Amino acid sequence: MRTLLAVAVLAACAAPELSYEKFELDADVYILERESGYGSACPVWVQDGRTWFATAKHVTTGSPLLSLRLPATGEEHTGVVIEWESEEHDLALVSVPVLGIPLFKISTRVPQLGERVYVAGYPMHKPLTIFEGIAHPGGRATAQVGPGASGGAILDQHGHLVGIVVRMEPIITVMGDQTRWGPVVQFEEVAPLLRR
Repeated sequence: MRTLLAVAVLAACAAPELSYEKFELDADVYILERESGYGSACPVWVQDGRTWFATAKHVTTGSPLLSLRLPATGEEHTGVVIEWESEEHDLALVSVPVLGIPLFKISTRVPQLGERVYVAGYPMHKPLTIFEGIAHPGGRATAQVGPGASGGAILDQHGHLVGIVVRMEPIITVMGDQTRWGPVVQFEEVAPLLRR
């Protein structure tokens, strides 16, 4: 297991109190770079001598070849983009001719309203950061993320991959008798992508 020490965790929809916790991941989130920008990507699958990474399709737009980099080790690979076939999903797969990269365990269970989720990625050129959030209906979760987190991991309480970050937007939530404003991440489920 990969262990990240001193990972920043921000409580969603609350005062931005920064704390440091130990959070274990089965695999690493990579930085995905192209000429005009960057995002995050998650290794999810091995087939035909290649490792496949899931990411947000908009992160790969206009770049058939991309660089996948793991800052902690300096490891770097060139990947080929295989786009998701449906226009309604902002998902893509990026393939690299490398084996031995640890993969995320994928959960087919979608987190329910109020459950804790964790968003892992590289927002705003920062080191790998994990943000704590709360699941909402419709593939959404409140979490304090920023640009660069697209393509990052949405993890359940067990550290299993349930989705890929595809969009960030503000949201007003009503829970009980309280109304709060907080940022939300929209995510796409990973399991259906790998069943195709």
